[in-house]
Amino acid sequence: MHFLDGTLKPGYLQSDEVTLGHEVAGTIDQLGDGVSDLKVGDRVLVIAGERNDKNQVTTLGFDYDSGYAEYVIAKSSLVVKIPDNLPFEEAAIIPDAVSTPWAAISSTAKIQPGESVAVFGVGGLGIHAIQLLKLIGCSKVIAIDPRPEARAKAIAVGADFAVLYMRTQVLGHYGSEPEHTRQLVDFAAAGRLRLTESVTEVLPLEEAATALARLEKKIGNPIRIVLRP
Repeated sequence: MHFLDGTLKPGYLQSDEVTLGHEVAGTIDQLGDGVSDLKVGDRVLVIAGERNDKNQVTTLGFDYDSGYAEYVIAKSSLVVKIPDNLPFEEAAIIPDAVSTPWAAISSTAKIQPGESVAVFGVGGLGIHAIQLLKLIGCSKVIAIDPRPEARAKAIAVGADFAVLYMRTQVLGHYGSEPEHTRQLVDFAAAGRLRLTESVTEVLPLEEAATALARLEKKIGNPIRIVLRP
């Protein structure tokens, strides 16, 4: 769809025509010369892209012909056997809808077990990212999507939380107004705000340089160092 509406464009198409189709699975009909690790009738999927001789990533169905046809020609190095119990419909989506989020998780982000992760957009890739993050043992997986049905699906496949990002904002802030200070004084006076633990250390004014050095080097993990004249 994005290809047809112009959102995406082929980067390395050698002509002005291409057979669409990006995620492909099927059976081998014929073998080229020299192929010895595959046989006619094997159930396979086709990896959805490859690097060309200039090390540029070319994409199946964008830069060269793909699956909107009865037959697809593929290099043997881009064909992966699939087990008999994996339906073609499910195998076909692995080369992109599942492999792209997996590569993002395992290679780019290098997510580790026990980490908390947010997935923005629970569509065809995000839904698999959620499952994969739970698979590797992430402690919390947060799904973010404006669609209620997408959030429900995210919870169904294992997300710990799902939220409507259209109602959230990322806002910058600097300083405060006098009223905020007054309110906080009232909170502290009423015993509702405890700040004792926030004062890491009290030093004499003459040791200001020492205080700054400790802040810079995070010695003692300081929150605030107070200087007393």
